[in-house]
Amino acid sequence: MALGLIIGRPLVWGGLAGAVLVLDSAGLLDTMMAQASLIGGTSQATSQEGMEQDVTVARDKAREYLPRYLAQAVRQPAQWETQAVLVELSANGATEQLWIEDFKPTEGEGFAGTLTNDAQMLPDLAAGARVEFSMGQIVDWAYVEKGVGFGYFTVHASLPYMPAAQAAVARNFLADRPLPSGW
Repeated sequence: MALGLIIGRPLVWGGLAGAVLVLDSAGLLDTMMAQASLIGGTSQATSQEGMEQDVTVARDKAREYLPRYLAQAVRQPAQWETQAVLVELSANGATEQLWIEDFKPTEGEGFAGTLTNDAQMLPDLAAGARVEFSMGQIVDWAYVEKGVGFGYFTVHASLPYMPAAQAAVARNFLADRPLPSGW
């Protein structure tokens, strides 16, 4: 359920949003929220379960629109400032979700792209590394147009579970809804 951040070429701007996304990528956000009592009124287990359910629904919705997104993305629309996919990668029994940009179709049905940040649980994967992945590994997608983030289904789903100030920063960057008008 990584939200992700592109280091150097951020898909999400703002120090608070960046901190939230990096902490979530490292799997530390929920622990820190619980320790700081930022989950207000509900138990950590209940909030964690609720967020996991919401993110699962969001991932399903992102995958529903993935073919349409990929059809657009491979054409690299000029109005898109950047684009990326959140991909679930595994090695040596560990699994992590990482944002990948500059992706292109490969021969067959796969893709290859550039990791936007260092993996936390997969030490052989660092920002800038080229990786190959399949469409089945994509769990979310995003693009930025006129400074507004579209897609980011998992980020949208996580907003109610973020501290208010961090959610506000994310909302200022994100489109009101993940899908662009007309989709």
